[in-house]
Amino acid sequence: MRNIVRLARHVPRPARYFSSTARLHDSSRPLRSVRYLDLLRREQPTYEPLWHLLHCLSKSTHKNDMSLALARQRVSVDEYRRWKPIIYESDILLAVNLLDTWAFKVRPSDQQNDKKEIPLWVLLYTIAFKVRTPPHALGPLLYLFHAYIDTAPPPTRGPLFVFTMLHLARFNLIKPMNALVDLFLTTPFPTRKEEELYFNLILQSISAKPTPMQENAELVVRLLSTMQGRHLKLRGDTYETLLNDRFVTLELTKYLQSRMSRQGVVQTKEHLEAFLRVFARDGAIHDAGRYLGAVHALQGKDDLRRRANTQYLAALEDRASAFKFLHDLSAKNVPAPSEGSDNQPPSPPVKSLHKPVLHRQHSVDIYDMTSLLNVISKDLTVSYSRLLNTFSKLPGRPSIVTWTVLLRGLLLRKRFIIAERHTHKMINTGLPLDKEALYVGVLSFIRAEKPQLGVWLLERYAREDIPGRKKVKMQISAMNEIMSAFNKIQRPDVVFRLWDNMAVLYDIHPNSTTLDIVLQAARIAMRMDMSVSGALAEFKLYFSRRPPLDSGGSKKRDDAIKEIYGLVGKDPREAKVYKHGIWNGQVGTDTAREVFLRVLFSSPHSAELWDVKSPAGAVRKSINEDQAFLLPSMKPSLYKFIPPPSLILSPSLPLVSAYPGVQLTSHNFHQYILLLGLIEHSAEIPLALAWMRYLGLKPKEETQAAALAFFGEVSLQPPLVEALAGGPEKGEYARLRRWLEAWLGEEVARDEEVGRWRRVVDRLRRGGVEEEEELRKRM
Repeated sequence: MRNIVRLARHVPRPARYFSSTARLHDSSRPLRSVRYLDLLRREQPTYEPLWHLLHCLSKSTHKNDMSLALARQRVSVDEYRRWKPIIYESDILLAVNLLDTWAFKVRPSDQQNDKKEIPLWVLLYTIAFKVRTPPHALGPLLYLFHAYIDTAPPPTRGPLFVFTMLHLARFNLIKPMNALVDLFLTTPFPTRKEEELYFNLILQSISAKPTPMQENAELVVRLLSTMQGRHLKLRGDTYETLLNDRFVTLELTKYLQSRMSRQGVVQTKEHLEAFLRVFARDGAIHDAGRYLGAVHALQGKDDLRRRANTQYLAALEDRASAFKFLHDLSAKNVPAPSEGSDNQPPSPPVKSLHKPVLHRQHSVDIYDMTSLLNVISKDLTVSYSRLLNTFSKLPGRPSIVTWTVLLRGLLLRKRFIIAERHTHKMINTGLPLDKEALYVGVLSFIRAEKPQLGVWLLERYAREDIPGRKKVKMQISAMNEIMSAFNKIQRPDVVFRLWDNMAVLYDIHPNSTTLDIVLQAARIAMRMDMSVSGALAEFKLYFSRRPPLDSGGSKKRDDAIKEIYGLVGKDPREAKVYKHGIWNGQVGTDTAREVFLRVLFSSPHSAELWDVKSPAGAVRKSINEDQAFLLPSMKPSLYKFIPPPSLILSPSLPLVSAYPGVQLTSHNFHQYILLLGLIEHSAEIPLALAWMRYLGLKPKEETQAAALAFFGEVSLQPPLVEALAGGPEKGEYARLRRWLEAWLGEEVARDEEVGRWRRVVDRLRRGGVEEEEELRKRM
């Protein structure tokens, strides 16, 4: 079979007569665009010639077929030749630049300059098939979309939304995705049928994201709620697409389950398997068992049953349940399903059934045993030696998934040296590493305090130009785990460089979790730099010129990886040690604060954020000020926000962000407030809370408590001073509490929680990475 596939790859392809796109790697070709065009051809017969022409342009099309497609759309051969340079450009940026030189409208501001409009078929083809990279999506794609969405024929506005959302989701650009959904929900469509179609395609496009996040789930919920309010139905393929999203929440799955029942949708085998996968993954074992029974009731579906068995087995939480399941699976007295069920469509599982009725399986294969090992690896009552013993006795040759499960189990038991040894063994087997095996292997090297080997393994498998080896596509979720591991071994300097360089190195972009990790790294670096080497590094800053803050787009790859290796070294026997936390020519905490502010002020609300006022003022700059001067202040001063000199703000272009994948969350603000307090910027904390209120982000109790604990250090006065000023209730601390109560009501932080956080703050100032890790677990 492999030889057949290998030969098929070298079969000569028909010549390309009209389509222009050169062969690119898979991630640059949005195959969903072709599928959506096929769907539009069926659903919009009036515009079928247009969709058929775009379909032909995207394929290797024979000359006669292309000529017919052009004629049906009433595009002459001369007109096609005139637009051929645009059709033949390799990406949207080059196409837009050429259109700009031809005096065509390519951005919203061009409407005032009386520039010519691009023909609809050229516009749609460029948007659907010419977007290759995140900068393409953020720049020329959004400019074209906003330039034409108001003037495009109403039946084509929906496809414009769909293709644009598809590309934004491909690159996890959550901020413009939110803005696009806002506009989509207020756009009228010609018919109810078209509106229903576009809602479904937008939902399917959102699921195209490589690394789904909580923010994506919130977008889905918004769209589903609107559809419910407008009585629009979900299509069967939309159900399947959403359920196949591996990050879909259990609550959203149950919502889809109930909605499917209300709409009377008959569950297909794909739906049954998807429900089983989600319920099994989230530990809803009774729900998973019902769907496992429904899958086993299907006749002639052995492959489906095998996959279902593996998914259900992985959901079991203890060894006894896993072994019993395998015993029941291979037992000869398991009742067989009734005859004739193959002729009936699968129906929703019976809710009263808790124990699945299993179809007999004659033998337990490596997939089942790998799932069993997965259950054992998560059971911490099993020692690492027993885990290794179970692994060594598995039948057959371990697959790369089996190795991955073993390494995860060793890491979970904090046996990092043993995990490192088995990572070497896994590499030496010659098995091709997938993304899960790669990042677990990298984690094993890093946690064994051999970061240079972790970087080496990443470079061996995840870089673009790997001769004779297929690149493993990294995901931001894996990079977040890797960066968190560097924090745990007290290497915040590497975390800073990965933030700067991950885009140019591995074509991935940070999200809100990455920002949390960077803010945590800044606090770790601050404490580690309380040393002679740290003081000398800061002293040298006064005599050096600071480089501009870089978001990773202007650096070459060789320079970026050289920077990383300069920190960890290349010697496999010994890594370079941590020296200091200087980042981009200044103290790491200052750069981390700049990064947060760049994300904040590149939001769609950046212009309004400048007008937000601090709800309370401080009476001193830091906790140590009064002790230094022995002159407590009687008059508070409201905090005036002064942005760092190098902060680049773009209020006129809110969709173009330095970090478009980062959508600020309440947890990001929590980490930022901790940073402000530790770097003696506590006077800014009330303003940070005001920013949260403006953005609609509610702080949790621990965030409020941390803010009050830090702000109390710069706002509370000695008792005599407070009495002279009118009592504690007249102070700025009390003022901030009243403001929080007016905002949050009964959800305001209790005094006991504030007291606990005062003790946490004291430990954070005196402690190290252990306190950070304990804090991370509590959050």
